[in-house]
Amino acid sequence: MTDQPGFDLGATADDPEAPATVATATAVRHVSVAIDAAGGGGARPYTYAVPASLADLVDGEAVLVEFGRRQALGIVLGAAPAPEGVVAKPISGRVRADGPLLPPLALRLAAWIAEHYLAPPALVVRAMLPPGMLERLELLAERTAEPAATGSTLAPADLDLLDQLERGPRPIRDLVTTEGRPTLVRRLRALEDSLLVTLDWTLLAAGVGPRYERWVRFTPDGRAAAELLASGLKAPGRALGPRQIALLEEVREAGSVTPAVSDGLAAAGLGDRHGTAAVAGLVRRGLLEVEVRER
Repeated sequence: MTDQPGFDLGATADDPEAPATVATATAVRHVSVAIDAAGGGGARPYTYAVPASLADLVDGEAVLVEFGRRQALGIVLGAAPAPEGVVAKPISGRVRADGPLLPPLALRLAAWIAEHYLAPPALVVRAMLPPGMLERLELLAERTAEPAATGSTLAPADLDLLDQLERGPRPIRDLVTTEGRPTLVRRLRALEDSLLVTLDWTLLAAGVGPRYERWVRFTPDGRAAAELLASGLKAPGRALGPRQIALLEEVREAGSVTPAVSDGLAAAGLGDRHGTAAVAGLVRRGLLEVEVRER
């Protein structure tokens, strides 16, 4: 990963909203993040530490970070040096774990614009994304494959949530419950801990078509897993869910019928048919890889 010129990647977050605490520096990877915030908060990037769970984080990805006393959406701009005399706060989580919002060339263009016109980097990045995209942040719940006997141990409210997710992933705000949102989130987190659902922060598609779109294609391990599944054998590693298996089969069949398709399929279409969480899960497992392409 290389520094992006023009974003002042060495800036530390040591103002009143500083996302850092005083301590000794450690050998941790740091990145510069553009905070999507109104006013002075978005005027410059801030330095955050990358936790081990996000070791594969790349430039251009959307992330959740602690900013002041709240959670904020940010875009990773590039590598940054460790701040002196403080320990940067860690990135809280990844948004849209299927890849970056902007490709490297677009990030370099955004860096040049921010430097040349003295513009806030977050504002420049926002202008390069589909209108309204950063306003569509949703916590998406999706049901996974569960053991047949699990249902007998669940509370009726949990079973009702699983039934609502039977048709595919849904934003948690669309789930019907007599309980408040905090209780709903706690129930979903418990189901996630039991491997019955997955929860992912996702930027849902905006009304206007994207200027960039994500394409997915097999990794060598993914192609091997798809061939094993097509032969009636089990793929190595943790069991795949039915939507993940169907997604791998679609990519495999598309490539065998039309060789040019082996270069990838649009992630949006696969997400509509099989669930965005299925795409993200296969990317995290190293069975699919994502490339951002200009339309």
